[in-house]
Amino acid sequence: MFPFSTQIAFVCNQPRNFALWCLEQPTNNLNPNVASLVEARGHISATKELLASINVTDSKLSELNRLDLGQGLYAELSGLSYVDDFLIPNFYFHITTAYNILRLAGVPIGKRDFMMHLVPFLKHQGNV
Repeated sequence: MFPFSTQIAFVCNQPRNFALWCLEQPTNNLNPNVASLVEARGHISATKELLASINVTDSKLSELNRLDLGQGLYAELSGLSYVDDFLIPNFYFHITTAYNILRLAGVPIGKRDFMMHLVPFLKHQGNV
């Protein structure tokens, strides 16, 4: 298993390379040897900024995208299949792996931390 810092680079590479494809720029994976938490946070911030800069149209999602997978392998997927079948599964695999590495290292996090995005939707059922 790759270390936590490498998992962060891999998490960022998924949406980063999608954004670069939308901007018709070549893929550009981040260096997987992330040396510090500051550098990891920088990768995350830069990835979020890059994603905010794109405007994806339905026609772009219909275009074919060639994914070079290494060792001479590649896949050609529509933009939508790229997101659904490649990007999202890889993103969640690496973010879950990073989360599990933190837990294994004794960081006091749990499912509640993983699901914090749902807090705005929580409601309290009062006595009826």
